[in-house]
Amino acid sequence: MSFAVFDVSKETAAKQARMQLNRIRKQDIEKTMRQREALRKDGETQGAFYRYLSELVEQKPEKVTFEEAVKELVPQLMSKLKPKQLSPLYGMPSICEEFKALAKNQGAIKLITKQQVAEPDKKIHGKFKRVWKESTLTFC
Repeated sequence: MSFAVFDVSKETAAKQARMQLNRIRKQDIEKTMRQREALRKDGETQGAFYRYLSELVEQKPEKVTFEEAVKELVPQLMSKLKPKQLSPLYGMPSICEEFKALAKNQGAIKLITKQQVAEPDKKIHGKFKRVWKESTLTFC
């Protein structure tokens, strides 16, 4: 049996946030104004993302507000992104718990231990495919 720890890393979320903000920077001014207006109607005018959109409309974007907007978007994206495998494969879930303790010290939020299981393939009789499922087994 193989076990591994899954989570969304901050680096991946920051990379996604930068890509999203760069896409916004390259888009049409009209669309940026509509996004800013939607945020204003929702009452979200205090955030760095709103300030960044305002600077884009005025065509005076600054690096400081870009980085603040990235920091603001990272927690939102971490809750939305799909967890990826962080650890190598381990033979027991207890070793995964040790890895989780180390990862929590580095700032990981919601760590999940999953087990790699062989399931029968529905299309081809007699063939198995490996699937990750949440671990229910615990060993001492």
